[in-house]
Amino acid sequence: MDSSQFQPMLEQLFQHARLLNFDWFTLRLSIQRQMALRIAHSVPCRENIDKEDVQIFFQGALDKRQSSFTAPAFDETRIKHQIDNLRNQILSQSPDQEWVAPNFLDGSVQWKSGSSDLWSLVDQGKLLEGLEQHLAPLREQGLRITGYVEIVESEKIQRSFRSPDSRSFELATREQGAALTVTVDAPKKGVYSKPDMGEISSARRGTTRVNDGELVTLFGEALKEAIQTVRWQQNSQTRPVALEPGPYTVILSPSAVAELLQTTFMYNMFDQRKIDENRTYLGQPHAQKTFPKGLTLSRSLKLDLPHHQTYLDIPFNSSHAPCETMNIIQEGALHQTFVSSFWSEKTSLPETFSAYDAPALSLDYRVPQNPLAGDSVVSTNDLEDLIASTEDGLLITNLWYLRMVSEMDGLLTGMTRDGFFRIKNGSINHSLVNMRWHDNPFRILANITGFSRDKKLFGLSRLVGGGRMPLSLVPALRIQGFHLSSASKF
Repeated sequence: MDSSQFQPMLEQLFQHARLLNFDWFTLRLSIQRQMALRIAHSVPCRENIDKEDVQIFFQGALDKRQSSFTAPAFDETRIKHQIDNLRNQILSQSPDQEWVAPNFLDGSVQWKSGSSDLWSLVDQGKLLEGLEQHLAPLREQGLRITGYVEIVESEKIQRSFRSPDSRSFELATREQGAALTVTVDAPKKGVYSKPDMGEISSARRGTTRVNDGELVTLFGEALKEAIQTVRWQQNSQTRPVALEPGPYTVILSPSAVAELLQTTFMYNMFDQRKIDENRTYLGQPHAQKTFPKGLTLSRSLKLDLPHHQTYLDIPFNSSHAPCETMNIIQEGALHQTFVSSFWSEKTSLPETFSAYDAPALSLDYRVPQNPLAGDSVVSTNDLEDLIASTEDGLLITNLWYLRMVSEMDGLLTGMTRDGFFRIKNGSINHSLVNMRWHDNPFRILANITGFSRDKKLFGLSRLVGGGRMPLSLVPALRIQGFHLSSASKF
């Protein structure tokens, strides 16, 4: 099913909405194509997901009142009635004094990548065969593998108009992406394995390039990473120990870094209004706003990917206001924050993306020519080299259950999982009991002492749908003084 066959209906609905004299109205057709594969008991199998979903979303505003509705995109007459009902629903509501008409351009933009036929890019039979080549030898070793591969294509056409200046805008996008996760469960082998189970580890990857070969390669990389963690657990020299609470030198894997940073954005800790109104940590006079000089944290419209590939995103936020790449931290200093349309009108600051519709997250470090006093960040090739450069520290391969504890203190909490180790003399020494941690992400970034040049890509882009993990390109980090608070029971 192609979006072009819906164009006549979209035109009719759009013109119908114009006659109802909305101050602002937007209509979006969304075609979501999804394919998934599951690995169970070390055997790849077809998941019961191979579908195409078509919906129409519309939203309108009148006299600072607004409402929205979503419906299947197959009955034009019914949708017209729902647009009529939308107007009546809007008029029954109280005005929203903070509503601001979106400041979009007058014109149209097409932004499409890849084929319109997801199934021509990914042959499930070939993909299953490629995954089996990785899994067959592992079954012989007694390893149990589970996993999930999600492949998504999203095609959207969105049209908007504003009545006061008769401005209208159309944006057509098509984007593809895939995300996968793999878990390796080894039967009890190590001398100090848990009594009720063997060693377990997991890894994940994301990609913006959807084809059989790319997915098989990424699956192999994730599998290799998870197996390496399991081997470290099996080779542990002591029974897993619970550390005393306190600050430690810690290496966070790229997966753990992505979880930490995305949680910080999820709680909207870089929102300019919250900062100005002193409702978040960065509004405090003592807030940490300086970092190693070469550090840049951005929500980027352009990602430089491995193998000389580049990912590009559209320069518009969800309201179609023009926006540029945001360097949240630039050259070691807080540089940009998120500004909504309402706060932009109130303060005259330029409107930006929001934390929830921003493009890909990117964390980078470039060794500065003139480092600040106290800057001593080591740049290594990859996670393994970062471990090798650490005399005494800890390795955290994964984090979960991340939550806000105190926003005014910038305090987050979470737990380690699927691989937590002591590092001695540049190598993994033994496993540790999982622990809960409490720390401030701004202080964590300020205390970076090591950075891997090798980065990993996770999640799905915002044009595809984002998913639980938005698109993120991040390295491994070594942190000084990461605060562990108590042993975990699981």
